[in-house]
Amino acid sequence: MEFNFCINDVLPHRLNCIDGSMLPDSFESDDRQMIAECQQKVAIILDKIGVSSGIAQGLQTPVTSSDRLRNSDHKVYLLTNPDGDGGDGTVVGLLKIGHKKLYVFDAAGKHHELTPICVLDFYVHESMQRAGCGRMLYEHMLQAENINPEYLALDRPSEKLLGFLKKHYDLVHIIPQNNNFVVYDRFFSTNPDLLPGYKNSAKIDSSRAAGKSSFSITPASGRALVSRPVGAMDKMMDSNTNSNCYSNGQSDSPRHAATPRSSCAASVVTEDTPEAPVQSDLKYQHQRLWLFWQLGHE
Repeated sequence: MEFNFCINDVLPHRLNCIDGSMLPDSFESDDRQMIAECQQKVAIILDKIGVSSGIAQGLQTPVTSSDRLRNSDHKVYLLTNPDGDGGDGTVVGLLKIGHKKLYVFDAAGKHHELTPICVLDFYVHESMQRAGCGRMLYEHMLQAENINPEYLALDRPSEKLLGFLKKHYDLVHIIPQNNNFVVYDRFFSTNPDLLPGYKNSAKIDSSRAAGKSSFSITPASGRALVSRPVGAMDKMMDSNTNSNCYSNGQSDSPRHAATPRSSCAASVVTEDTPEAPVQSDLKYQHQRLWLFWQLGHE
């Protein structure tokens, strides 16, 4: 795809990343005029290649445009051919990604709320297809985001994209959803960002270093209580409340029944967990007051 200005001056690398600032990741100047000129040319590039992508996918409205990217947390990876257009360079393809809040079902049919990185737009110019450009662009994005392909959600993927992922990454088994996004079975089964508690529908908040992927999963039902450190008073109270338990082995105190004695990120209390009586909570408070009084007179 050619433009009436030198692409190599705007996108100096073969693979470039554009974020909400509308500047390439390699841009370093502090000059306001240069910044404005670069942003203007980047906007022209995004709008033109976004339209071509939309036409190729049969969309009425382009997914990628300068207005949609500006001041957002999305990213657009652009692949260029520095030798094209007589040495001025051409734009070969784009790959747009971004975090989206989704409601999806896993393979067991459980409903979850999560915010993964999503593939929002993927296009290679018709003149450069079947030349390895798509694979180069996709691989660069995976390395830059430090993420495996099965951990991405796909927004309305075309048959070409599904075939591309099957061929290069062995992604075949899709979990049906009631929205336009596609996730594969390995999204849930092998994702290292999903802690073991996920299998019990626990709330998970995991983020890696800056520039890497992050997930947040919330259960459709149930309540999650975050564990707290065990203090000396807790240990003393345990010895006084062990004899007051429910038939299922839970402590008479809701605080100690629901909160595990571990350093795990979160635990789950399902709707089947019985609520402790009000009298038990009062009894617990009386015991604490008595122990505080006893410690003060030792």
